[in-house]
Amino acid sequence: MAGCCDASALPKNIRREWIEELTLQTSLNASEVKALYARFRRLAPNGFLLPQQFQRTMGVLGLSDDAFLPEHMFRVFDSNEDGMLSFHEFATALATMIRGTEDEKLRLSFNMAAGKCQAEHLSLQDFLQLVRACKGLTSSLVALSNDTSEKDVERLFFELVGTSDVMTFETYKAAAQHEGFLMSLGLARGRAVRTRVATGAQTVSPVSSQSRQDAFVALADITEMHSRLNRVDELLHKKAAQTADFSEDTHVVNFADASPLRRPASPQANLVSLGVADAWQDLARFVEEWDALRGKIGGLQGSSGLLGVREASLPLDDEEMESKVTSRAMSRMSSKHSAETGITGDVWRRQQTMQASHRKQRRRRLLAPKKGLAVHFGHESWNMVLSMMVGIRMSVARCKHEIHRELQPVDYIMQEKFTITPRLMPYRDERKTTRFVDFAPMVFQEIRSRFGISEEEYLRSVGPEQLLGNLVLGNLSSLSELSSEGKSGAFFYYTADGKYMMKTVTPKEFVLLRKMLKGYSDHIKENPGTLVVRFLGLHCLRAQKSRRPKKNLYFVVMANMFNTPCEIHRRYDLKGSWVGRVTLPENRNSHIALKDVDFQQANEKIIVGKERKSLLAQIRRDSEFLASNNIIDYSLLLGIHDKDSALAVQAKGEVLGFVSEDSRTIYFMGIIDILTPFDKMKKLEHTLKALRHDWHGVSCCPPSFYASRFCNFMERAFG
Repeated sequence: MAGCCDASALPKNIRREWIEELTLQTSLNASEVKALYARFRRLAPNGFLLPQQFQRTMGVLGLSDDAFLPEHMFRVFDSNEDGMLSFHEFATALATMIRGTEDEKLRLSFNMAAGKCQAEHLSLQDFLQLVRACKGLTSSLVALSNDTSEKDVERLFFELVGTSDVMTFETYKAAAQHEGFLMSLGLARGRAVRTRVATGAQTVSPVSSQSRQDAFVALADITEMHSRLNRVDELLHKKAAQTADFSEDTHVVNFADASPLRRPASPQANLVSLGVADAWQDLARFVEEWDALRGKIGGLQGSSGLLGVREASLPLDDEEMESKVTSRAMSRMSSKHSAETGITGDVWRRQQTMQASHRKQRRRRLLAPKKGLAVHFGHESWNMVLSMMVGIRMSVARCKHEIHRELQPVDYIMQEKFTITPRLMPYRDERKTTRFVDFAPMVFQEIRSRFGISEEEYLRSVGPEQLLGNLVLGNLSSLSELSSEGKSGAFFYYTADGKYMMKTVTPKEFVLLRKMLKGYSDHIKENPGTLVVRFLGLHCLRAQKSRRPKKNLYFVVMANMFNTPCEIHRRYDLKGSWVGRVTLPENRNSHIALKDVDFQQANEKIIVGKERKSLLAQIRRDSEFLASNNIIDYSLLLGIHDKDSALAVQAKGEVLGFVSEDSRTIYFMGIIDILTPFDKMKKLEHTLKALRHDWHGVSCCPPSFYASRFCNFMERAFG
């Protein structure tokens, strides 16, 4: 790559030897290297990025008052330390942040915190500055969502390093899995765990009572308290071994015991360590909270006997507690859902259990994008994506403060508008202003609630905190951009945790969704097991530049049905038609959805045993709903995992699919692309195609016939 570094101006087309070198050194493919080169050339046509230019590529993140992060990133990217970034240096570092291993990303983050390549250790000040920079960037976009203080971070530092005064890379890797550190970066779930337990149980069943919700909250509080006390216990024993002997009146307490706790008469006399003194202060505060919670549980025992709250259950860990509480609640709620919806209790209960299991996460992974190349600073969509996330953060945060009430007709046509600060816009065009429009916020809040999605969990995935926290950890796979495989040319943006997608929609699709929103909401309410795509928000970015017309960008937020730890070995897009519904051999790979003819030629069957009847009934109800709204061209997106034992996968948790009858295959499915109306253009298309082909097999056809054909195909597809 020496030629690239020596060039006074970059050629229009990247040299072949540069492509070969970078594809060998990184996990990027040739097309991705070419895309990075084209972007770098626009940013630095003379061949180099200077520090100020690099800072501008970060958009609003580079305009923060605290330049710690962009400055330290530049130093680490600049591997030859000449004060300029060549394309090779830029691409190599970005490849690590986008496609590197977890260790490679954390090594980059470690070096960024130290501000130099090949750093050997971090000081306390380095550690504090890293957290401070992340919190500063977050506060420049949205209000801070965590109350982690610098004293907490300092205490965490000494808890991790032990007797040492500096943090090594191995210790930093441990910090990246520590809840306190992740919370300080805006990544950990924190108190959202108990909110989800309470909200999830309440929203999936209309019969839940306030006392049951209070009991859920209290149980989760007790669980969290045990975890916190155990951490203090470990710290005290560690520090006690390093300091003077305890005096005779000092009592070492086993905090896992539920018996009353006793504080030593004068811990400062012998425990000279700052960490121990702070731990005792924390312990005193914890004891007060502990007593308050025990009193709360005592008051709830009489009114929430359904839960069977007992002190003997307190030592459960977070995941065991959540599992037990959720399973007990669902066993009592499934019968009512079965009577109201026709879905069997076993099917509904299994779906809800899988969803609850999926939310558990023992170890944080620095995820790579599942598809496409991640949106990165310098990317043409970087500022647009930031605007999307900030707008969603603002709108959901405002909606949270609304009093819970029944939806009114006005809620379905409501619009809330926010101004996105010009600092979020491209640096070269500061005059541009952007308005963020949130459509029917109360309606989508209820829809998310019906799917068991808490506001905290939703914001943690879709809001900007995930992107910023991951950036600090050397991980730029926060959003991946993928041009749609369909004819619409839409773009998908996958969130870092893979739970949700933001998809651009056309004005026609936007109008249709608003028109059918009341029916869509009612359908979800009446069919909790619906397979129809889950729309969780409808928004618009409205950019206006002086003397130019407004430009509207409409997009929806959807649940990602393939958000699973299981590898998807085959995927199909099934419409029930056959004209043109075959994939050419040269276009086939594991990431391309095959079509109806491919499904039949492979003799595939969806074998789900006793759930077949209820699933087909739900598909028929979903199809009737779509036909009543004059909608066609939808399809069943099917993902198949068939290598590992499904039972073994289930034992690990995180499964949202349908397990086959022989327990060796898992199916993930949902009805997608439901925003195509059978309008005049589609009627003309149907007429023209019917002249050339058998009209029964043409995808474009009247809604009632389309629904009937779709359901008949599914009858044959389900073995």
